[in-house]
Amino acid sequence: MCGRYTLSVSNRPELKGVGLHVVDRFNIAPQSDVLVYDSERKLQNMRWDYAPPWAQKPLHLNNARAETLREKPAFRGALRCVFLADGWYEWQRQGTRKIPYYHHAQGELLYFAGIYNRQSGCAIVTREARENIAFVHHRQPVLLDLRAVDHWLEGHDLFASAITNRIECHPVNTAVNQPSNDYRDLIKQVDLSPTPKRPAPYTLKRHRAKLPEEAYNSPVQTVLPTAPIGAAKAASKLNASDEKKDFKAVVKPQKSGDLFD
Repeated sequence: MCGRYTLSVSNRPELKGVGLHVVDRFNIAPQSDVLVYDSERKLQNMRWDYAPPWAQKPLHLNNARAETLREKPAFRGALRCVFLADGWYEWQRQGTRKIPYYHHAQGELLYFAGIYNRQSGCAIVTREARENIAFVHHRQPVLLDLRAVDHWLEGHDLFASAITNRIECHPVNTAVNQPSNDYRDLIKQVDLSPTPKRPAPYTLKRHRAKLPEEAYNSPVQTVLPTAPIGAAKAASKLNASDEKKDFKAVVKPQKSGDLFD
């Protein structure tokens, strides 16, 4: 499929004098007004939004498969047109991510095969991607050599072109995912090499002092140790004599701040 493409006109004198309001575009999205050659080889702005004449409501088709172009009722009897471009975007799946790639021929003007009708708009005709770019996406626009443009407009099916072998591609910034972003830097190559992870900053944490492992494993003592009978009697006499002492007489406050003040 082809869902986004680019066209620079400021560096193409042959397109400046067409009498149409055209500007450099670096993120052309479906349902935009685009520059095409119609079936009479006249340049005009046309809406990139195809629907067959018999459709009761807009179908918003932006691509048509070359393999079924003459079989699908929606495309049968459509007029021929040619999109002008200088590159297009495709997205490569990497797990849950989709990486955008920009396809181009070193700025060379490209011609996409297209169809249209006067009631709605136009669509890009696509085919299986050639081996040199199929690693990104399995579909690509049908590219036409300049000499093949008239043959396509006259109704001849030309689904292969040597220009595809000159197509290069490189990853670009995911800012192109937003159709509202439209500026030159979108087509610049970006580096996909993984960024090394920074080590986590060291933080000093306070830890409670841990007891030796034996303390956790030792059983809890539930029975108090018993002292010898003789030692118990001696302790009772000592306690009795202590009760008769008057500690207030021993320790007297001397000045502010002393004990018992």
